[in-house]
Amino acid sequence: MSRESLGAVRQQTNTDGDGRFRFDNLEQNTYRLRVSHEGYATRALSRVRVDQETRVVMSSSAVVRGVVLVKETGRAPEGGYKVGAYPLSESGRGAINLARLNQVQAPAQFYASDGSFQLMLEPGLYRLQAEGIQAERYAPGRVEVSVVEGQVVDGVTIFLSDGGAEISGRVVVSDGSSPAGAQAFLIDFGSGDVVVPTITQGNPLNIRNVRIGDDGLFRFDKLAAGTYNVVVQHPSYAAGQSGPVELGDGDKRAGITIRLGKGGAIEGKIMQNKRPVSGAIVLVINTETGTNKNTTSDQNGYYFVDGLATGVYEMTVTVLRSGQPTDLYNTMGAQVQVEEGKVTRKDFSDSEGTRLIGICTPPPSGIVGGMAVLRYPTMSAPAPGEIISAAQLPDLDHIEFRIIGPDGGFIFEGLQDDSYIVDLYYPEGASPGSVQLVHSEPVIIEGQGQLRIPIRVNIVREQE
Repeated sequence: MSRESLGAVRQQTNTDGDGRFRFDNLEQNTYRLRVSHEGYATRALSRVRVDQETRVVMSSSAVVRGVVLVKETGRAPEGGYKVGAYPLSESGRGAINLARLNQVQAPAQFYASDGSFQLMLEPGLYRLQAEGIQAERYAPGRVEVSVVEGQVVDGVTIFLSDGGAEISGRVVVSDGSSPAGAQAFLIDFGSGDVVVPTITQGNPLNIRNVRIGDDGLFRFDKLAAGTYNVVVQHPSYAAGQSGPVELGDGDKRAGITIRLGKGGAIEGKIMQNKRPVSGAIVLVINTETGTNKNTTSDQNGYYFVDGLATGVYEMTVTVLRSGQPTDLYNTMGAQVQVEEGKVTRKDFSDSEGTRLIGICTPPPSGIVGGMAVLRYPTMSAPAPGEIISAAQLPDLDHIEFRIIGPDGGFIFEGLQDDSYIVDLYYPEGASPGSVQLVHSEPVIIEGQGQLRIPIRVNIVREQE
């Protein structure tokens, strides 16, 4: 159990013979509760209150058994092997399902002489990926499996290969030369690399990468069939990318050229109550490559982020006040287009235009709450009641978005006279990481200065 605050307090206990558990000496607050037991799917609950009995229903895990073999020899990989499981979208297109991140099974290591393995999984569709522990020795292998609660799946075979596919190319700048010190990251859309797509300094996700020398050449080999993207970073240039590269078994794709430019920049001021906001956290994420940069506003509320590759960026600005999770509700967002060699201006202010205050009844459940998305009526949106991954929200057509607080409130600042629609997304309890479009509210701004709208949300909530 952990308290829902930035300074989380963690406690752990075991259930007794009747399945009961107890935590003592807790402050009056809401808590997160995570329950796990071998043979059962892990359950995670939010907004658990003290002095109130919480009932947790566990469901049986599925068991998947099989073998990992080298295609050329028919034997188990030398030096051991590891097998991981990644939840897939039910659409059948083989995409990683971001709504089921809690079901990702990190690769487990095996050393059996017959290549056998066993995994415990929650119900759903998965891609199993096997790799040699000596990563440079074999190309990975993949299969898809679908499991239901309590099912035992036997006879799964995953083949590694001594060969594999290959991607190679060169990194250049505008004059055709190659800058020393660049680093190339291989994003594999068929593995866990895409689960958390942002590439941050220091590469904490251990995404496969190579340091590029003076000749600008890069090469990735021992690859499984699939779709890849090579993202290149350099401290003096904006990030560049190859774009999606499709590889079949044993394919060799050479001659890929990735061009780096100085990129563009985003600047602006952050104002609240006609005063500059210092120390606000500004995060920009490229919606295509996942590369990101961040900064903070200075004492004048000014921020500047440069070295951004051409493309569309999702911006979030978080104003820190208390150091508590409620600071998340002070987050503002916008989508910005960056062009090579240009500085794009984006200000965040409540001093101009109309202030739109929304109050949703009932409010969303969960510590993070819901999301209010502002768009023009001509912009597309999911169908009413449609359930999507929360990770897809930034990709929707929108002007701005705001987090809906636990009291059901949200605020849009500085709206100009026009017609808008506010789409409300609430967490979908049956599918962790998913949200549902529960309401769309038409709004007309006509110089009101401040407009307060009560919104009645009709939704049936599932009891945890």
